[in-house]
Amino acid sequence: MKTRFITFACAVFLIVCVSEISAQGTAKTNEWRGLKLGVSTSSDAIGLFGKPTADRLRQKYRPMKFDEWFDVGTADFRVFVYEGGRALRGFKSVRLFFRDDFLMVIRLKPRKMKALALERAYDSEFEYVPDRFSEIFLPGDYGRRRKGPNRPKNYPMFYYLLNETNESYALAAIDNNSVREVFGDPRYSRGGVPGSVNTLDLISTKLESDDGSDLLK
Repeated sequence: MKTRFITFACAVFLIVCVSEISAQGTAKTNEWRGLKLGVSTSSDAIGLFGKPTADRLRQKYRPMKFDEWFDVGTADFRVFVYEGGRALRGFKSVRLFFRDDFLMVIRLKPRKMKALALERAYDSEFEYVPDRFSEIFLPGDYGRRRKGPNRPKNYPMFYYLLNETNESYALAAIDNNSVREVFGDPRYSRGGVPGSVNTLDLISTKLESDDGSDLLK
């Protein structure tokens, strides 16, 4: 009986440890290096990363895509710009957008990050979104879906990846400079994504525009 209890206790302990390690190893699209969208303030950012390279008042946030989704028409953001330093390891620059002193957007410019890294880091699927050029002038190959959710037959030279949760949007601009990947590569027929991340925006859902849908509830 005692042996069974010890075995059971060890099993529970291992499960808890594995769960904690898994949780720690998965990034969240509403957080970045101690900052949390909709919660962190400008003081929190300074406490974590020091004084910004630039501190700009009355700025606009311009989404890379889906402008109509967000309430960003007014220049009422305070923007912290960080460039260089150990705290930005792996990134060229970081921009933090605050509204009413709460963090609403984190814009990241990585030095070197494969598009594949996004789904691995966040352990969540990203949806393929074509850029305006592909939508208008190349609707054929880039519009046809192949096996796997929201995956085109071929990938254009530039496209977006989008992930949505209840707390945030993660929108990445992808540079796909390989001709082989643009015209089809067997490696990506199984659902992978080619290219490198140019810019990654983590956007709080608190910026969603009021479209009047609440009137129907």
